[in-house]
Amino acid sequence: MPTVDLTPYYQPQGSTSDGSKFDNLLALLQTTLNGLDNNNVATAAAVAASKIAGIATVITTVNLGSANTDLASPGAARHAFWTASVGAGTLRTIGAPTENGSRVALRNGSGSSITLKHQLAGGTGAQLFLRTAADVTLLDKEIVEFAYDGTTWYEVGRDQAVTASGGPGTQLDYTQITADAATTTHNTEATADTIIDGNSITYDGSRVKVEIFAPRIDNTGGTTGPATAVLLRDTTVIGQIALTQGLSGSPGGAAYAVTFDTPSAAAHIYKWHLFGGGTSTYTVKAGTGVSGALVPAFLRVTKA
Repeated sequence: MPTVDLTPYYQPQGSTSDGSKFDNLLALLQTTLNGLDNNNVATAAAVAASKIAGIATVITTVNLGSANTDLASPGAARHAFWTASVGAGTLRTIGAPTENGSRVALRNGSGSSITLKHQLAGGTGAQLFLRTAADVTLLDKEIVEFAYDGTTWYEVGRDQAVTASGGPGTQLDYTQITADAATTTHNTEATADTIIDGNSITYDGSRVKVEIFAPRIDNTGGTTGPATAVLLRDTTVIGQIALTQGLSGSPGGAAYAVTFDTPSAAAHIYKWHLFGGGTSTYTVKAGTGVSGALVPAFLRVTKA
């Protein structure tokens, strides 16, 4: 801290009063105080952030258990760390902060997923802008951070655990059957029979791996012809895969196939359809996986 020597400004006892000395003293104090900066603050001063305007940090919990939740403003806090203690709902808006450039980090600690809505109107606060320009599912223990630009909360970072939803090999969808699925005499791509339809999943626009498996596929009759899988994303055909060409009336073997696809950042359903060649019909065999029974047939989607 700078030192101030007041000796020159003392008024000697019994002397005539000199107002100029007092004025000069005030000027010195003003100059000294106005010159204080970071260099004048002691290293261990431990000044609470809440006492410094614009630096306060707010740590609190929020409830995101309802649809289209509008969270309150972080106020004057330039940095806020919120933990969602209740999930399974959606976040629509966050109230505007006092200062532009303020940031909010939101951690999902609810044990359930939370959906972040991309630019959804109708809320009481400022809309969210997700970097994928689509709704985002925030799973348990994942974190997203937003910065406010004066109008909108823009996503500036996201921490998604590899084991939850972010990295290669992460399972995004899995659908199985435990009972046989038979084809008819349909023998074209357009008329292929449904074997498994997956779930509606919101994808982030990155590449995925689509797998199908059957413990056995039997040719149950008709002229011998290949059992051809048709893989679809919604109603769009990704392509065909020839799985087996068993003899009519004889049991076949297991079948496994894989392909890759890059869905848009939106909700999609992957599907496995099947048709036979000529007049052949096939049965995709499946069971519950217990002793003496076949394992399930499945369709699986993972991060590529």
